[in-house]
Amino acid sequence: MKFNDSCVQDHMTMGFVTVEPNASLSEILQTLTEAKSPCLIVIDDDKPVGIITERDLVGLLAASHLEGKDFSALIAQDIMTPSPVTVHYGSPLREAFVISQSYNIRNLPVVDPDGYLMGIIGQNDVLDAHFNMLDELRTLSMEDSLLGIGNRRAMEMDLQYTHNNALRYQRYYSVVLIDVDCFKKYNDHYGHQEGDRVLRLVSDTIQSSLRSSDRLYRYGGEELLVLLPETYPLVAAKVVERVLEALEAKAEPHCESDYGILTASAGLCSYEPGCGMEWKELVELADGQLYKSKNRGRNCVSWEGDKDSIAAAAV
Repeated sequence: MKFNDSCVQDHMTMGFVTVEPNASLSEILQTLTEAKSPCLIVIDDDKPVGIITERDLVGLLAASHLEGKDFSALIAQDIMTPSPVTVHYGSPLREAFVISQSYNIRNLPVVDPDGYLMGIIGQNDVLDAHFNMLDELRTLSMEDSLLGIGNRRAMEMDLQYTHNNALRYQRYYSVVLIDVDCFKKYNDHYGHQEGDRVLRLVSDTIQSSLRSSDRLYRYGGEELLVLLPETYPLVAAKVVERVLEALEAKAEPHCESDYGILTASAGLCSYEPGCGMEWKELVELADGQLYKSKNRGRNCVSWEGDKDSIAAAAV
């Protein structure tokens, strides 16, 4: 079976270990020790509501020892990471790989269409199943070779996953398209090697300005896409403004720009629970907002509800 054809159900582990939300700390420690498992899935009505890892418990015990705090009264719901990232049992195996890489998670609970726990799959399960298919894994690489960030394939899979998650749990998420201002003029004046260099500069600057939960992808050419899970429009706009300000602060010379330095413009669109939009529509709307930013004079972010954006569109 090829990597492209494998699905999560074929490689998930059925021997997962669970506890109830009201399980005591001593019960959690005993269960984890006896099972020799790297994590426990906290379930309520057979649906995963949280996850507890060995790292969580080690940190808790270390705090208890160093700070002299008594954590013995804690129960599972006090310790767990709530709303764990899950994967559908019928999803392609490559999707589990991308999700685990994007979220930096070693073990993913596997659920059925109704959200009931079916198993667990880890990064090692994926790699062990395909250790002899390195050539195919290279072909299906999810990284942009120039910028070292996720490529278009990885972006689409992450967007689809994030959208499905938003539908299931009724959550917001935001999509941002960022475009380097007057990049063609930059290339024509400074040369393509310098163009590649400043693209890396832009990518690195954006990456360092984002929150740990946000993800950056190369959408195409000099256009980048930022995915902000569980983020309202106003919060997303503040994140993007910080990104653009960080790039402006680099003061990278661009003599063909009205600003004299390298800048970027951005368009933002957010998914609101119940709005009925698909992720592709959000990207298209973000693209439309990006054009508004260009028309407003560049080096800014536009989004639905932004008064400056609305005023510029009416001109």
